Amino acid sequence: MIQYFYKTIKEKNLIKLQENDKPWEKRGIWVNVENPTEDELKHIVKNFPLEKSLLKDVLDPHEVPRLEFEQGIIYIITRLPIAENNDVFTVPFLIAVHNNFILTLSGKKKYFIR
Repeated sequence: MIQYFYKTIKEKNLIKLQENDKPWEKRGIWVNVENPTEDELKHIVKNFPLEKSLLKDVLDPHEVPRLEFEQGIIYIITRLPIAENNDVFTVPFLIAVHNNFILTLSGKKKYFIR
């Protein structure tokens, strides 16, 4: 699932954008990606200057935290705690920071974002 959010100085709340708004043409957006399909990954890479291999790395449940810098984008890979069925574990979580956007990506739903 891909979600796009935008906020200007004038708005108090985030505005959720739709695909037909062409959010990749805006500056200052937040792209939130949860449990992406292969087609969704292709769509993200097509519209944003991101490294597909780094996006796919985050979908590996054994990926280790690290920091990378590629083509002007900072990739922060960390681990996010998840609670399911009375069990707590961590999953990889990506924060990609670019001058025009911030992208968050995880192979699991991020309930704290709701």
